[in-house]
Order: sequence, then C-alpha cells, then structure tokens
Amino acid sequence: MSERARVATDRMFVFVLGLVALAFAAVRVRVVFDFVHYAWSGLGAGFATALILSLFWKKITGRGVIAGMLVGLVVTVVWRNTPALKAIVYELLPAFFPAFASVWLTSLATARSRVTADIVN
Repeated sequence: MSERARVATDRMFVFVLGLVALAFAAVRVRVVFDFVHYAWSGLGAGFATALILSLFWKKITGRGVIAGMLVGLVVTVVWRNTPALKAIVYELLPAFFPAFASVWLTSLATARSRVTADIVN
C-alpha cells in the first residue's frame, strides 16, 4: 500500500470512528459521561498512586509501578462491573489504596539494597 493510500485509509477510519462516537453521543448523552467516568477512575487508580509515590519516595521501582498499575486497573474493573459494589462508592476510591500498597510493597520487595548495589558495581 502506498503512503498516499495509507493516509487516505487512516483518514477514512478516523472519520467513521468519529461518526460512531457522534451517534453514541446523540442517542444517549449518559453513555459518554459513563465512558469518561470509567476512564478517569482507571487512570486515577493506575497512575496516581505511582505518580504520588515517585514524587515523594526515592525507593520506588519500575516493577512496583507496573504492579500498582495492574492492581489499580483490576480493582477498578471488578468494582465497576459488580453492581453491589458499584452502588456503595465510586470505584476510584477502593482501587486507589490496594494500588498504592502494591506499588509500595513491590518496590520494597524488588529494591536492591545499597550493599548489593555496591558489590555489583
């Protein structure tokens, strides 16, 4: 496929996707709000914990960040899709604390001690 054909295909795909999104928004405004609400809870639980700890704690590790993102995402999805839990509280709040703990504990478990780092280097 030539560059020009690829650009035309990409533009057509974006146009069709925009029409589908416009149809969703026109039919039910609440659907768009629910998508945004769901996305913010996932982003908050997945990234906010890692961001806060990376700003204030020097021992954070990459594995800790990944663990926190995964735990935050899983708790958010489970909480959001369980009607009894969803009725209690917004899913970001219960997902934040396990994600935070996951980042902290995984970082502690995977951090190299200063003695080990000095011996290796």
